[in-house]
Formats: sequence, structure tokens, C-alpha cells
Amino acid sequence: MLLVFLSYLCAGSMAQTENDYLPFLEEGKSWVVKYMVQENNDFYIRTYIIKGDTIIDGKQYKKLIEEDRGLYLYALREEGQKIYSVAAKDKYGNPNKEENLWYDFSVNEGDVIDAGTEWLYITGTDYVYVNGNMRKRIHIYCTRKIFPDEYNGSGVWVEGIGSDYGPYIPHAWAIRGGIYMEECAVRGQIVFNYSDFTAPAWEGGNADLEAIHIDLFQPSGSVFDLQGRRLTEKPSQPGIYIQNGRKVVIK
Repeated sequence: MLLVFLSYLCAGSMAQTENDYLPFLEEGKSWVVKYMVQENNDFYIRTYIIKGDTIIDGKQYKKLIEEDRGLYLYALREEGQKIYSVAAKDKYGNPNKEENLWYDFSVNEGDVIDAGTEWLYITGTDYVYVNGNMRKRIHIYCTRKIFPDEYNGSGVWVEGIGSDYGPYIPHAWAIRGGIYMEECAVRGQIVFNYSDFTAPAWEGGNADLEAIHIDLFQPSGSVFDLQGRRLTEKPSQPGIYIQNGRKVVIK
């Protein structure tokens, strides 16, 4: 029993595995993005949504639509923890098939990503707990390959959400400004706000967590307390439990 418990505890204390990964592409997921207009200190809002499917070169993609004007912008596909994009049109306005890597949520501190015209340096990773979901957060320092001392900046990716600039501006901190992803929602329910990008990192325990509302005794796995005892009844006291190799906090 002790060996079983230790294996559960070790799995629960590890960083999220691919099985725990929260997907980026979900039908009906939407983003509200604010664009500042520097000339008159004004702003405008755009809403983007994952809506519908398409096939390019035999691969299935989801469509990213600018909802306000009904514009089809990108075809997106998710493979593992990487997001690939195909712009609806090339720079000449013709139908496009060229695929690019947008996000890689599997990266770790010290990794470097060649993003075409920019270098992305992964300066750290942590986790944030927001609206019942634990999400990996990736801190990035970005430089332009040309004039890196002049064009550089920092930004954040969050698993399942994208960049703090919005879903389809994954790494433009070196050359852009005044863009804010205000909120991300799934079928109308907000799951992430702009302020959540700078939320305190989750450090374990349950001091700053809201209650996780799940049925501990679902068929997906046995439940143990922190002493390694298998539970046969739903606990009546708040605490931390282990199920499917993950810590579950009940308040």
C-alpha cells in the first residue's frame, strides 16, 4: 500500500504531463482583444472565435474567425502540445497552405525557439490556478534577429489560452504594443482574464485555491488520503487527497 501511495504522490507532485494538458483548440472558445490607438488615446475591441473545420493537404484544422466582421483568418491544428497555423491567405492575397508553428506549450526554462524573425528565450515556467483549472505559464524574452538590442520585449504564454496579446499574436512583444487579451471564454463562460496572466504562481497546498467541485468517487480511479489509505467513503472533512496521480483539494 505504501508503494502504491508513493507512486501516486510522486505523480501528483510532478509538473503537468501531456495527459493533464489543457487544449488550446476547442469549438466555441473565444477571445476578446483590446487594441490601443496611440494617436488619440482611444481603443477598439475585436472578438476571435474557434468555429468550424477545414482540411488542408489532408490534415484537419479548426478555423479561427474574427467574429465582429466574420473574417476567416487562420486554420489551426493541435499536435501534442504544439499549435500550428496556416493563414487563410498569403501576403499576395492568394489561398495559402504554408504551415507555421505558433505555440509550443511543452517548452521548459532554458529552451530557445526559432520563431522566424524572432528568437524566443524561455526564462521560466510555473503554474497558475484559475477558475478551477491548473495551467502552465511560460515566461518569454523575445528579440528580433535583426537589431536585437533595439527590438526586444517580454511576454507570457498560458496553456490553453495563448499569449497575453491574444490568440494569434504569439510572439510579437519585440515590435508591438498596446494590445491586451481581455478575456478568454469557452461557449460563453469566461475561463481567463488579462489579470490572470500575472496571477501568483501556484506553490502547492490549498491556501489560495478555490474548492474543486468534482465527484471523488467517479469510476476513473481510487482515492487515497495523504497517509496512503484508500478511501471507501466520500470524505466529510476538507483536505488534500490523491486521485489518478494528482492532488485534489477539497474545501
